Amino acid sequence: MSHWIYSAFVGLICGICARFLLPGSDSIGLIMTMIVGVVGAYVGTALGSALGMIKQGQAGGWIWSIIGAMVVLLAIRLI
Repeated sequence: MSHWIYSAFVGLICGICARFLLPGSDSIGLIMTMIVGVVGAYVGTALGSALGMIKQGQAGGWIWSIIGAMVVLLAIRLI
């Protein structure tokens, strides 16, 4: 149970950082920001692993999570 709470908290922080770093208007709420951050953590880990910066099965960390959240946020803006 605490893993889900931690993931939601990390997702919220990464989503907020991604929204702060990308200029422009976002019309998403707090829950969607958290979802963007959680999905971004998985995307960032996959991206870092594909580029050879992260070992297979290793967590991406904060930087890759924020980068992934920025990618997800850009994808949402395109839709």
